Amino acid sequence: MADDYLHASDDGELEEMQPEQGKKHKHSGKAIAAAVALTAFGFVSAAGSVLAYDSLFKRYERPDYRVTPGLRCYERVENRLMRTEVPFWSDNVKLAGYYYPAENAKGLVVFAHGLHAGADDYLAVFEFMVNHGYSVFAFDTKGTYSSEGDSTVGLAEAFVDMDHALDFIAQQPCFRDTPIFVMGHSCGAYAATAVLARHPEVRGSVAIAPMNNASSMINQKGKTYSLPLAFLGIPPGLLTGTTMATIDATQAKRLGKYTKYTAVDAINGSAVPVLIAQGAKDAVVEAITPVSLYFHRNRVRDDTVIWYLESGENGGHDTIWHSVDAVRYQKQVRADLKAMKQARGDAWTLEDEIAFYETVDNDRYSAVNETLFNAAVRLFDCALGLDADNT
Repeated sequence: MADDYLHASDDGELEEMQPEQGKKHKHSGKAIAAAVALTAFGFVSAAGSVLAYDSLFKRYERPDYRVTPGLRCYERVENRLMRTEVPFWSDNVKLAGYYYPAENAKGLVVFAHGLHAGADDYLAVFEFMVNHGYSVFAFDTKGTYSSEGDSTVGLAEAFVDMDHALDFIAQQPCFRDTPIFVMGHSCGAYAATAVLARHPEVRGSVAIAPMNNASSMINQKGKTYSLPLAFLGIPPGLLTGTTMATIDATQAKRLGKYTKYTAVDAINGSAVPVLIAQGAKDAVVEAITPVSLYFHRNRVRDDTVIWYLESGENGGHDTIWHSVDAVRYQKQVRADLKAMKQARGDAWTLEDEIAFYETVDNDRYSAVNETLFNAAVRLFDCALGLDADNT
C-alpha cells in the first residue's frame, strides 16, 4: 500500500532535480507517506478491534425457555432442587447468586459458568453435586442473565466475580466452618484455577475446558478481529500487532490486575488438589494450542493434579460435561427439528416450535458426564480425608 502512495507522489518536478537531491526527496516522501498510511490504518484496525471486542462481550440475556431444551430453567427442577437467591456485589455491580443446599453437606462448591451462558445452564451439574453431598453456590457473572451490568466485560470477568463471591462467602457466618471448593467451565474454569492464587482457603478445584490465561485467549482471536480490515493493504503482521495491542489495552483498562494471572502459576503456587478436564475435540479452547491449560501440562506440578482427557463423542468444549447418551440425544433433537421445519417450510410457526420442544426429554438432554463428575466428587472427598467408597 505504501508503494501505491509513493507512485502517486512522483510528479514531473522531481525529474528536474539533481539525482542525489531527487533521491533524498523521494526517500523522505516515502517515509512520510508510509507513516501516514500506517497511522491511519492502525487507527482503523484499533477502532475495529474495540468494536469487535465490545460485540463479543455484550450483555447476554436469558434465552426463550419455550424453545430452549434441557435443564436450563429452574422451574424444570424446582420440585427436587432447593435454592435460595443470594445477591452480592462484585466491584460496584450487583450479581445474582444462587445457593443450592445439600443435606448434611460435606462442603460448598462455588461454581463459575462459561461465556455466553449463565448459572442456570449448569443446573444438571448442581443437582449432581447436591445429590452427592456438596452444596453449590453459583452466580451469573456481570452482564449476564439476572445480574446487573451492561456488558460481560471480558474473559477474565468470571475470575473477578468468583474472587468477589469467595470474599462474600467468607463473610457469611453460616459458612464459617464449611470447606470451600471451586469449579468452573471454560472461562469459569480459568477462574476456578486462577483464583487459587488469591484464596488459600479453597480446598480443591475442578476446571472443565480451562484456558491458561484470559489475555492470551482473547489475543489469539486478534487475527480474526483484524481480517475484515486486511483488504486495506496493511501487512497482516502489523495489522494483527495493532489489534493485539489494542485488545491488551482494552482488557487492562476494564479488568486490571486480573488479566495478569495464569492458571499454571496459580496451581503451582498452591498445594490443593486440582482436576483439569479437557476435550480432545474442543474447538474453542483447543488442547493443542498454548491458550489451553492442557497444553501446558508439563509445566504444572504433578503431585496433586489430575488430568482428565475426554476423547469420545463428548470430547467437545460443551459436550465434555454431558454424557455420551445426552450428546447423541441432542443431535437427534436438532435433526428432528430440522426435518420438521423443512417439511413444513413457510408454514412453520413459533407455536409449532414450542410444541416440538415440549416433547423433548429435558433430563436426558442435559444428563451429565458421570465419569467426570464422580472424579470431581472423589477429589473433593479425598481433600477432606473421606473414604469415597462410603460417601
